[in-house]
Amino acid sequence: GPIGTEDILADMSEGDYMARARASIPLKRLGEPSEVAHLVCFLCSSASAFMTGECVALDGGASLIG
Repeated sequence: GPIGTEDILADMSEGDYMARARASIPLKRLGEPSEVAHLVCFLCSSASAFMTGECVALDGGASLIG
């Protein structure tokens, strides 16, 4: 899902695109870079040692609709 990085936020105003992006996400917000970092840390840790071949959706629930 869309992650609100400084580069993305600097290039896009709070206009129509951002409003449509937020509206299409069930959590009604962009993801935070720290949320991606938390997932990466989990996947790199022994806590995910038994996981294999997973696709992890980090999209605020957008993949559940549609």
